[in-house]
Amino acid sequence: MLRGEIALDGGTLSVGRARVGYLPQEIVFDHENETVWEYLSAGRPLQKIKTELEEIYQQLETAPEAEHERLLERMAYLQEQLDYFDQYEADDILLSLMEEMKIDADLLDRPLIELSGGQKQRVAIVRSLIMNPDIMLLDEITAALDPEMVHEVLNVVLDLAKGSETNSGGTTMMIVTHEMAFAEAVADRVVFLDGGVIVEEDTPQEFFHHPKTERAQRFLQTFTYSR
Repeated sequence: MLRGEIALDGGTLSVGRARVGYLPQEIVFDHENETVWEYLSAGRPLQKIKTELEEIYQQLETAPEAEHERLLERMAYLQEQLDYFDQYEADDILLSLMEEMKIDADLLDRPLIELSGGQKQRVAIVRSLIMNPDIMLLDEITAALDPEMVHEVLNVVLDLAKGSETNSGGTTMMIVTHEMAFAEAVADRVVFLDGGVIVEEDTPQEFFHHPKTERAQRFLQTFTYSR
């Protein structure tokens, strides 16, 4: 799924029963003239979940016996999601996420095309979080931003990882980044890849201060400057 079989363009995807919120390097909106509120509201999953549940009910009537277990597992997962959004008002969830991502209320009526790079990233993060993902995959999300926006967005992600009043455990994230200071601050584990191959894996403390492999040592030296 993550190797070209499905073109990822942001939002949420499913891997088994796990939901993965995905943010690409550059946020591109399909309908740039719609407002922030319209974009975020469209991301609420209630109707999508109900529609898929109805489709599964219909499939169970004609599907072969071997398919029933898979369909029933999917149905159970969707029902859990539906119960979550029924227990809490969807609008309340959305507004709470906006507050956590520091999206001002005066942005809600603004067209998406008028947002800055940092604002687009925060809005896209909220859109993914609305789906209550099990894990967030962030793919070089600061690559298209200027330096000031980079700092703004990374602070938001750092807050997201640490948790909040509505998310005390924080959000599990897999982050692809070349921002080394940020990686050291936010990560529980660091996986260093070279040419698509895992070269080293360790805690942030060990990787950044006591790298084991020569390749990791050379890489980290490129972030050290001396006169």
